[in-house]
Amino acid sequence: MNTNFLLNELVDYFQFVLQKSPGELREETLYQEVTNPKLKFCFAAFQKKFNELLLFYNSKAQSNMHFNAEPSRELIKLLDKFKDFKFGFKDTDNAFKLVETYDSALTTIEPTLVPSGGSSIPEEYDVLSILKYEPIIILDHQLKVNEGVKESFPLTMVNEGSYARVYKYMDTNYDTVFALKRAKAELTPTELKRFEKEFNLMKTLDSPYILKVYSYNNKKNEFKMEYVKYSLKDYISKNNPQLNINKRKSLCWQLFRAFEYIHSKSIFHRDLSLGNVLVKVHDDDTCIIKVCDFGYFKEKESTLTRQDTLFAGSLNDPVLRLLGFDKYNVQHEIYALTQVIFYIMTGKKNIEKINQASIKSFLEFGMNSDLLNRAKTLQELKDKFSITNWES
Repeated sequence: MNTNFLLNELVDYFQFVLQKSPGELREETLYQEVTNPKLKFCFAAFQKKFNELLLFYNSKAQSNMHFNAEPSRELIKLLDKFKDFKFGFKDTDNAFKLVETYDSALTTIEPTLVPSGGSSIPEEYDVLSILKYEPIIILDHQLKVNEGVKESFPLTMVNEGSYARVYKYMDTNYDTVFALKRAKAELTPTELKRFEKEFNLMKTLDSPYILKVYSYNNKKNEFKMEYVKYSLKDYISKNNPQLNINKRKSLCWQLFRAFEYIHSKSIFHRDLSLGNVLVKVHDDDTCIIKVCDFGYFKEKESTLTRQDTLFAGSLNDPVLRLLGFDKYNVQHEIYALTQVIFYIMTGKKNIEKINQASIKSFLEFGMNSDLLNRAKTLQELKDKFSITNWES
């Protein structure tokens, strides 16, 4: 197939549909490795249109389970064009594919699409995590990495949760210890999708206070991560007697920065605990907070969280059991964060036996059962933290 002809045809089509020319789409910045400007434009245009349509599809999946007629026709046409596009490049150096989450979602959706009267959304459809900050199209040569390199290493389990086990191992190719998070075999398809969504989100996050993830193995349902030895609970309990107030405050300021960054990405963590915050200790005794476990994350403005989503997080506001976990907002994140800060500063988990007035005032501000009297922003909690007398 003449790929130049195919590219020119697609560029003309998207210029008409989007009223944009090569070099004018914001999504093109996601494809810096693509040197052909027309190919880069087409990748970006497909991402823009797929995301627009799938975002609307997600919203309809949360309301009446009916995808309107006009967007149904648009998605049918877009899928046909993408198939021709992919087929045209399949035997070239620029062969490509959709990321697994999008490919799986569209495989579920496509058979149900009809050109008139709108399309019924299948019950088995699980809302797709829309990728805004990373590409949804991947060049095949990017996937063929480390071929022939030893990838078999002894694993030591270091943690276990409801959905996954975490192991550590020494990768002799890099002479570095990594962590491996592996989904449990008994997980449902929906739970496995949530597990993969966690990886896809964490892959987009770039902060020294967020645990790094590296690669996902679809066959084994596992992903490779930065290894950090201590959870916050383990670090504080081990070092509590010798931790001075400045060191404790440093950890708290890092935690604030972590959640400022998380919220700047328009997401909530929703599962904050003493085990989901790690502490990386360096040789010079520098300690860096690392937030992990984003399996229950929620986009701030999203209505995609199902109302029957299980209550998560050992430190979460108990009122959520009545409101529903889908009603989670920044004040509920503050409720959990207040308890973590209290633990860092005091080494204690029992907030009921605190008699120090300034600390009690901080706890009341961050955990007040009346939301009108609870801190409404992270900045408000930070300001309160800075004036609290933490000396016992």
